[in-house]
Amino acid sequence: MNHIKHIRVFKTGAFLLYVLQCHREASRWLKSPLRLLCFFTLCVLISCKTSTPGARKNENLYKQNNIDIDVSYVICHENDSVSRLYYTIDNKELVYKKNPDDSLFTAELRLFYKLQLSVSSKQFSDTSTLVIKDRQAVVKKGMITGSKTICVYQGTKAYLELELRDINRKAYNKSELAINKLSRLNAQNYLLKNTDSSLIYSSYINGARTIVLSNQRIANRVLYVHYKQTDNLLPPPPFSLKEIPPLNIRYDTVFALNKTMDNWFVLNMDKQGIYFLSADSSDKNGCTIYGVNEDFPKVTSHYQMIESIRFITSKEEYSDLVSATNKQEAIEKFWIGIGGNRDRAKSLIKKYYGRVQDANTKFSSWKEGWRTDRGMIYIIFGPPQYVYQSEGQEIWTYGNTGSPGALRFEFNRINNMYSDNDYLMSRDTYFKDPWYLAVDAWREGRVYMDN
Repeated sequence: MNHIKHIRVFKTGAFLLYVLQCHREASRWLKSPLRLLCFFTLCVLISCKTSTPGARKNENLYKQNNIDIDVSYVICHENDSVSRLYYTIDNKELVYKKNPDDSLFTAELRLFYKLQLSVSSKQFSDTSTLVIKDRQAVVKKGMITGSKTICVYQGTKAYLELELRDINRKAYNKSELAINKLSRLNAQNYLLKNTDSSLIYSSYINGARTIVLSNQRIANRVLYVHYKQTDNLLPPPPFSLKEIPPLNIRYDTVFALNKTMDNWFVLNMDKQGIYFLSADSSDKNGCTIYGVNEDFPKVTSHYQMIESIRFITSKEEYSDLVSATNKQEAIEKFWIGIGGNRDRAKSLIKKYYGRVQDANTKFSSWKEGWRTDRGMIYIIFGPPQYVYQSEGQEIWTYGNTGSPGALRFEFNRINNMYSDNDYLMSRDTYFKDPWYLAVDAWREGRVYMDN
């Protein structure tokens, strides 16, 4: 049980104290100042120890305090020793300063990265700083793109910490990128482009369109595409002990792509769903591309707005929203009802659907991020105070350990052929009261843990 883990370290310290107190020589032993100091130091060390040895503590991973610069990254492995990091930066938030020497306006950024071989490692195998400058006579909105080679060897799994700073504005963005170079067939060996040759920085493709892709590390002339519709199930609440069925691997269709004369594969994504590409029709190692709606990760349609508030609605309310003739009016009525007035309702709508969008951005795997366990907890409870990361696991904490109301959610990564970003929560009946407390806060017009 998770709630037992919460107090395990305190029980350990209490047990040591009990043993010493019960020993008939304990009082005489503790009279020595040096021994007394050693004893209390030991107790402090034990009580401060987390239940996740080797985990890295990260207090900013999912918080919204580092989005002053809009940047996207993608990694592509070029050979057995070199990988390339591509970046694209939206310049609309950057500050351009006029250069007195040539009358050009210049935006200057510093991209600093650290490569570590495990998520909890404190040592870095490579660090570097890249200076990025954009110079214009008349500043026009657009994207700043470029790339940087990184030394990553075949057979490696690593983590890349990235910090991008706007020197003129004092703004920054901190990001993390997991690197998987265990196989020449997985997704990070593929480069995705639009038909106009512009690079695609996400495996989530908006709307029906055609893309091209290549993997320069394999000689195959044919790729096999396995297509299936997305499962739209919602996760059960964190206190539910209902068994969660495994991902259904059955495909709706399988078809082949032939390489073009210029070594690209052309994929027509005319339907929403999962497209799994492999070099062999039976291979479980490949590249997954997701066909999503035009506005993903944003929530724009009435259907999306209604479906994503299922966590805080009753069955009757949800049924009324789904069956409403005027869904816009029904949605507004629901939020005004819990907010008390229109202004408060607008604030709640902005915060709630903002969290849904964040969940789609951060936690999407083979289904939309808000439908995942981490997405559900993020929406209802907000960004965690701390995240403890270790290989294959994340532990989220809210509040100070040992204090009333402190929570600890444990998520374990699930190995599936579609995504490395699929995590399953360790559920416990202990979470029933905290869950309903958080849901009730939303229904009373209060944003739960608004941090």
